[in-house]
Amino acid sequence: MTEPTPPPVLRIALPGVVSWSRPRRMRGGVRYPAAYARARDAWSLLVAQAVRDARWRPPPAARYRVEVTVSGGGKRDLDRVCTAVLDALQGGGAVRDDCFVDALWAARVPIPRGARPSTDAAVTAVIAARPAPRARRRSAAPDGRPSTAGATPPRPDARALGPGSRAPRPPEKHRPPAEHVKAVGRVTRPGHRRRRGQPP
Repeated sequence: MTEPTPPPVLRIALPGVVSWSRPRRMRGGVRYPAAYARARDAWSLLVAQAVRDARWRPPPAARYRVEVTVSGGGKRDLDRVCTAVLDALQGGGAVRDDCFVDALWAARVPIPRGARPSTDAAVTAVIAARPAPRARRRSAAPDGRPSTAGATPPRPDARALGPGSRAPRPPEKHRPPAEHVKAVGRVTRPGHRRRRGQPP
């Protein structure tokens, strides 16, 4: 029996509107204010429950697109609400890390009559396509065939030439004929006298 396919979009309804608070220096290190920590942890538990119910398991190389819709919230800054949502998504396992969120869309809408403030989040996993490997291009000859410029010609096998024959040697560097080589006399030092019978 195959498992159901995870949905392409994970939708989470979060009660209330939580505004992110800057961490402060306290005894034992830097901590978030207690009110924000409690609200964030409550949101993280709801996110973890939604992840389990939806069997949300994006691949490790996935990037994310997050949409946040805030109903009400009074004078709370929208960017701080989005930061609180991202912290809850990371704490609940909806995203691997909020640094992998490439697109963030947010909007504030009025509260319907008789409703309470709430925050809705929609997470979309985006799978980046891998680039195709580049094929190595070979230069073509004028006739359209692959060029063999710079390639070493194969040396013929001696067995293919017949018994008692040898494979021809590769061409040596050009040397001038012997008749073009002029005889060079012995170089004498200034003031040196040549003895009798000594060739010049």
